[in-house]
Amino acid sequence: MSVLKGYAKWAFITKPNTKYEATYIINVVVTEEIAKVFREKGHLVKQEPEGPAIVVQRKVNGPNGIVRPAPKLLNINNEEIDSLIGNGSFVAVQFNEYSGVSEHGPYKGLDLQAVKILKEVEYTQEDQYEKDGQELLNVTE
Repeated sequence: MSVLKGYAKWAFITKPNTKYEATYIINVVVTEEIAKVFREKGHLVKQEPEGPAIVVQRKVNGPNGIVRPAPKLLNINNEEIDSLIGNGSFVAVQFNEYSGVSEHGPYKGLDLQAVKILKEVEYTQEDQYEKDGQELLNVTE
């Protein structure tokens, strides 16, 4: 397992984003140097207004009827919590890197294992919506 530190954006940790396919997900805003390493490995890096963001996710439904559990969410004291993460919170994200080949070709991903909030920014209603008032779109595009 690996750990990535950065700033949270559009986090769905204890409850999945169900806009399309149910997915636990977080965008982790990192430095350009860190983003370059992930891009070179073939992982999804989105450009957020704050900078490049590594997309770490776990689909709820897997093959053969598997239902994956929610990742752990921990506070600074390593206590499990069930809360919403405000955009801009500084977090440590634990993940497993995976790859494989399907009938559609090769694939890679970062399986979300756990998130620890290191410096919390309070969650606000604006964290749910884009500035123009449109509902947040699925961040796996």
